[in-house]
Amino acid sequence: MKILITFFLSFVVAYSSFADSKIIAVVDSDIITDGDLEQRYEMIVAQEQIDTTSHDVSAIKNHILNVLINEKIFAQEAKRIGITVTDKEIDQAIERIERSKSLAKGDFLRNVAAQSISKEKAIEQIKNAIVWEKMLLEIMAQKVEMSDSELFEFISNNHSDKVKIEAYLIKNNKKATVEDLKKLWQKTKSCRDVNDTKLDSGLGITLIKTSLDKVSDKEVKTAINNTNAGSKSEIFEEGDDSASFIVVCNKAYDISNDEIDSIRYNLKLKKAEAQAQYHMQSIKKKKFIKVYGSK
Repeated sequence: MKILITFFLSFVVAYSSFADSKIIAVVDSDIITDGDLEQRYEMIVAQEQIDTTSHDVSAIKNHILNVLINEKIFAQEAKRIGITVTDKEIDQAIERIERSKSLAKGDFLRNVAAQSISKEKAIEQIKNAIVWEKMLLEIMAQKVEMSDSELFEFISNNHSDKVKIEAYLIKNNKKATVEDLKKLWQKTKSCRDVNDTKLDSGLGITLIKTSLDKVSDKEVKTAINNTNAGSKSEIFEEGDDSASFIVVCNKAYDISNDEIDSIRYNLKLKKAEAQAQYHMQSIKKKKFIKVYGSK
């Protein structure tokens, strides 16, 4: 069957060279022409203000062609699973673009026309973006989970000023050995145990009460970050005569529920995108894809 398809497509490509547009790629029953490639190229150059004299135009076009192929694949997959895009959704997407670029209503399509790019091609690109987002949301709804530990780990790593901590740093000093510290570590379960520890034990006990971004020592910060409230870290900075551990009493997040929901949503979206990319690559292997080149 593929031999017949290849023969037929070779005939179509040969015949199409007499027409205004030449077929440069086929994805199952869909075609991509050199006109599609040139229009997308012109659109991207204009949008991104690319200096074509200092870039490899051939490499840019090859990348765009791959993007167009991928768009055909996920458009076919979206159709298969019943994802559709309404005119209202397209209009709303255009309005969002205009707001983000401080354009007046209608300016987006007028600017597209001024760049000699067809309205249909611009809308097709917007439609593809909406389809992709809907596919991600579909994957998110069915497969993507986001645990609280993942969420707060992200907040700790990326918004450490929002993390308010109360913790004890316990380390040995000249009056106590590493073995003394290890014995205390074994006995310590929570901050209450630290409070009950006599300060004349020879161990250095420091209360840290601040936001996480104010903790300058990297190892201490990492230990706090990796330890839940009400528990202790592993022993770190261990050497012949020096060791430490952290006991976290409290860890609070100075962040609104709306911000947390927004972060959770974006993290789930990233997870969904990774899964979608993997899913699309699996589908791509099953597709009939033929590239003829743009020349």
